[in-house]
Amino acid sequence: MQVNTTQFDVPWCYTSNVSVTRTNADARIILDLHGINYKADVLINDNLVRSHEQVVGTFRRFLVDVTDALPWDQQHGEQSAHAALTLRVYRPQDRSLPPSNKDTDLAISFVDWAPRPPDSPCCFHTLPSGVMVDSLGAAVVSINSNHDHTAHGTHADGDTTTLEGPVCANVSITATVHNMLSTPMRMNVTASVQGNQATLASATRHIGLRKVTSVRDANGYRLFYVNDRKFMVYGGGYSPHLFLRYNTSYQRAMLEKVKQMGLNTIRLEGKMMTAEFFEMTDEMGIMVLPGWCCCDAWQHWSDWKDEQHLIAMESMRSQFRRLRAHASVLGFLYGSDEAPPSHVENEYLRVREDEYWHLPFISSASNVSTPAGGRTGVKMNGPYAWVPPLYWYQGLAHVSSGAAFGFSTEISPGAAPVRLRSAKKMFEANELWPINDVWDFHCGSQLGLFHDLRFFVPPLTARVGAANSIEEFLFKSQLMTYEAERAMFDAYSTFKYRNSTGVVHWMLNNPFPSLIWHLIDFYGDGGGGFFGTRAALLPSTHAVFNPSSGAISVVRNDVVQGSSLLDLHVQIWSTGSELLWNDSVRIGSIGADDALLDVTNIQTHLSHFCAAQPRRTLLIHLLVKNQDNVTEDDQTYWHPCRPDVLDWSNSTFYITYCSQFANFSDLCNIEPAQLDIHLVDAVHVQVTNPRHTIAFFVEFDVIDEESGVSVDGYAFNDNYITLHPGATRTLTLNQAIEGDVKVAYKDLSSSHCTREPTTKM
Repeated sequence: MQVNTTQFDVPWCYTSNVSVTRTNADARIILDLHGINYKADVLINDNLVRSHEQVVGTFRRFLVDVTDALPWDQQHGEQSAHAALTLRVYRPQDRSLPPSNKDTDLAISFVDWAPRPPDSPCCFHTLPSGVMVDSLGAAVVSINSNHDHTAHGTHADGDTTTLEGPVCANVSITATVHNMLSTPMRMNVTASVQGNQATLASATRHIGLRKVTSVRDANGYRLFYVNDRKFMVYGGGYSPHLFLRYNTSYQRAMLEKVKQMGLNTIRLEGKMMTAEFFEMTDEMGIMVLPGWCCCDAWQHWSDWKDEQHLIAMESMRSQFRRLRAHASVLGFLYGSDEAPPSHVENEYLRVREDEYWHLPFISSASNVSTPAGGRTGVKMNGPYAWVPPLYWYQGLAHVSSGAAFGFSTEISPGAAPVRLRSAKKMFEANELWPINDVWDFHCGSQLGLFHDLRFFVPPLTARVGAANSIEEFLFKSQLMTYEAERAMFDAYSTFKYRNSTGVVHWMLNNPFPSLIWHLIDFYGDGGGGFFGTRAALLPSTHAVFNPSSGAISVVRNDVVQGSSLLDLHVQIWSTGSELLWNDSVRIGSIGADDALLDVTNIQTHLSHFCAAQPRRTLLIHLLVKNQDNVTEDDQTYWHPCRPDVLDWSNSTFYITYCSQFANFSDLCNIEPAQLDIHLVDAVHVQVTNPRHTIAFFVEFDVIDEESGVSVDGYAFNDNYITLHPGATRTLTLNQAIEGDVKVAYKDLSSSHCTREPTTKM
C-alpha cells in the first residue's frame, strides 16, 4: 500500500478540552510535556502560548506555564477554567538510510530494522499531563541517589533545607540508609516544601536503591557490577511499535518472556520508552541500558548547528532526570556505532556533572577510545547474519570477530523466520509460499543489507534440505535458529568473567512483523530462537557442548546459590536411536554464577563413530542431576560428521561465510514421535516417550479440536524438546486450557521433511 507522505508535511493538531480549578489565586497551572515528536505549538483557545521554535526535541521535557492563558471564572471561593488545549505538532526529518542523508532532527528512526514510517512518526510518544503548583513560592525538588550505603533525599528523621524568597535551586539532602544494598529493593521517598507553616508542595517517588559500577577487566573488557556483584549481561535490543503505539498488557507479557528466556538486560538504542516501561523493569529486576541511536541525526555531528547542540544536551538532561531514580538502569551510551567528537562529548560530560549522573556513561557501543571517556571496553563486531555454532568458539582466535570474548553490544546469528501461526498473520494466503518479495518486505529496510533471507536460506537448504512447503521451511527454520541461538549464549556463558563479560542479542523484538533479528516475534510468540536461548540460560545448572573441541563444560546460571554433588551423564546416540556410548562424571561443586570448563571431552569418541559413517549425524545427550537425583538440565545437541567449515578469509562485520556446510540429512530419517500426553491439570501437561526410539525436536501447540488450527494466546514454558526412550517431561502452559482445544505436537519427520539436502550454496 502506498501512503501519500505529503499529508504529514503540514502540522497535525491534537485538541482536548481541559478543566482546572484552584482555591489559591496564586497557584500556577503547568502543562507537563514530554514525548513530542518533533516540534509543537501550544495553544489555549487558539491563542499561542509557546511556539514550536521553543517546544522542540523528542526526548526533552517541557514545563509550560499556561495560567495566564486560561479564562478564569470565580465561584464559591474557588476559581475554575475551561478551555481547548491544542498541540500543533510538526513531523521530524530523521533518516538513517540512505547513509548520505544530512538530516539533523534529533528524533526517532528505526535504522535498518524496518521500513521507514510515512509520518516519521509525527505524534506524542508519551501523553502530556497537567501539574498544579499551589503557590508562587513552591519549588520542584530533585532527589539524587548515590552509593556506599548513602542516599540523597529525605526520610522521617532527615535534615531540613531552608530556601528564602522566590528561588529556584537544585537541593541535595543526604541521609544515611544502613545495610540496604544486599539485594535490589524499592521504596517510597517523599519530599515536601514547607512555607508559612503549611505544606506548599510535596512529591512521592517510588525509587530503587542500588549501586551500579563498571570497570575494564584484565583483558580490557567492560565488566558491570550491581550491588558489588559481578553482573554478566545477557540482553536483547528492544524496539517499540513502528508507529509508537503502546499497550500495557503486551509490554508486561514481553518483559515476562525476557525473564523466561533467562535474559537480564534490555538495550534501548534511541527509543527511551515510557515511565511505565521503567516501572515494570524496576519491578521485575530487568536491567536497562539506554542510549542514543546510530546512523541518523544523532550521529550527524558535523551537520549540527546551535539548535542541535541545545536539543541534544537538553535531551540528555531530561533523560538523566527521569532515569536516575530507576533501579533498573545500568548506564547510558551517549554514542552508538561511533563515539561523538570531543566537543560534543565534553558537552555531554558537563550535563552529566550538572545532573549528578553516577552510573556508567559510555561513549560508544563500539571498541573505541575517546580523550575524555577513555576506552569503551565493548565491541560491535557482528555478526548480524547466520553463522554456524562453531563460530562462537573458533572465532576466539580472531580478534575482529564477534565470538565469545569481551562485551558485545549487538550481535546475533541473523534471520529468524517465524512460526506458522505468526506467518499466517503476516502474509495473505497467496503470499505464504514460495518465498517472494512480500517476504523481503518483512525483513529489514529495503535500503539496507538485510532486505531478504539470502544469508539464511542457502545454509538451511545445504544443511537440512530444500523445503517444499511453508510448513517444512518454517519448521526447519526453528531447528536452525534454536541451534544458532543456543550456541551463541552457550559460548558467552561458558567463558563468563574469563573471556566474556556481556552479550546483547540483536534484536529482542521487532517494530513491525519481521523475519529477521528477534527472539520474540512481533506478535509476542517465541520460536526456535526463543527456546534455544532459554535452553542456554536455564536458571539452574547447564551442561554445554563445545562443537569445536568436543569439550563439555558445566555452567551455573543461578547468581545467588551454587550447587554441589552433581552428576553429569553423557550419551552419544545415532539418529537410528542406537546408544553408541555412555559415561558419567561426578562434579564436586560449582559456585553461583560460575562455570567449570572442560569437565570432560568426547572428541575422540565422536571421531571414532564418524570415521565409519562420515555422512551421519550424532546426537549428544547431556543430563545433569543433583544430589537428590533431580534433573537440573536435559539437553540434546546434534553433531554432524561432515562439519561446517568457516572461511575466515571471507569475513565481514555482518557475516563469516562457510566454505562447506554441515550435513544433517539423516535428521529427517529419525522415526516420527509417538508420545503419550496427559493433562495433569488445566495448565500442566505431562509428555512421555514410551517407545525405544528418540522423539527429536518436538514442537507442542494448543490447537482447535475441529479445525486443527493453532489457538492464539497459548504458550508453553518449554518447547522443541527431545525425549529419549522412556523419558517424561512436564510442560507448563501460560493459561488454563478451556473449550474445544487439545495439545498437539509435531516433529521434523512429520513436517514433510525432504530427506536429501545439498551441501553447497
